[in-house]
Amino acid sequence: DYSTDYPVVQAGVDMSPHTPWNFGVLYRIGMADFRLSYERGDTLVAGLTLNTNFNDMPSFWRDTPTPEVESNQPEELSDVDWERVTEDLDKIAGYQNTRIYVDDNTVTVVGEQKKYRDRTEAHEKAAAVLHNEMPDDIDTYAINERSRGLVGEQTIISKEKYRDFA
Repeated sequence: DYSTDYPVVQAGVDMSPHTPWNFGVLYRIGMADFRLSYERGDTLVAGLTLNTNFNDMPSFWRDTPTPEVESNQPEELSDVDWERVTEDLDKIAGYQNTRIYVDDNTVTVVGEQKKYRDRTEAHEKAAAVLHNEMPDDIDTYAINERSRGLVGEQTIISKEKYRDFA
């Protein structure tokens, strides 16, 4: 009954149906609904509805693989490509804004972890990068995490134990 609708009352539009019946078909498959209906005797309607459940969709994480342990390290600290080490620590291990210090036989990395919540995974990847890029006389890696300018947690990794682990 459209007798009180605005177009009928104010505009004088005739909205009386041409037939007293409507019919339609709904066909549902997995993620879509197809509709086809005939209404009021003069209107053909077609529709498509797509749906999904984002809770069921898998998420994809394209991670940089951990480098394999190599045996062709530089001979001296002066042979180390420090820019490459910094880039690899950022790209592979997720440490940004890194500063690298060398004291005797220890390499200390100070940086902000931006990629991994699981810090052991970040430490493993950083140790792999440092193992492949540092000379043999470096036997300890110290990784200091900086957050908002403050250095917090420190992790010490022995080169020999990492080599046995990897």
